[in-house]
Amino acid sequence: MLKGAIKLLKGIVKINTCENDWGYESALLECSELDKDMMPEGYQQTLPKVVLTHTYIYQDSEATEYVVYFITDGKNQHKYVSGLLKNGKLLWSSIRETANEDD
Repeated sequence: MLKGAIKLLKGIVKINTCENDWGYESALLECSELDKDMMPEGYQQTLPKVVLTHTYIYQDSEATEYVVYFITDGKNQHKYVSGLLKNGKLLWSSIRETANEDD
């Protein structure tokens, strides 16, 4: 999914990066543990009770922080929500009903 994060940042913010520019982590959470301020409206109706979050962080030379996240079911088989944050504020998001290939 890192390649999807790189592609998403380039497509939306027009910033070119490579894999070594990013930090990342994944965590298994209950849907209720997700930060509502980072999520698109209506996400709770789409997600299962347990989700796997994939978070990718890039900081540019001016200390602007970009976070790309993907939320899947707990088995990482269906991608439901994707989002992009800039300095902690939601810049872009997408809710999907079914799984997609890596973007």
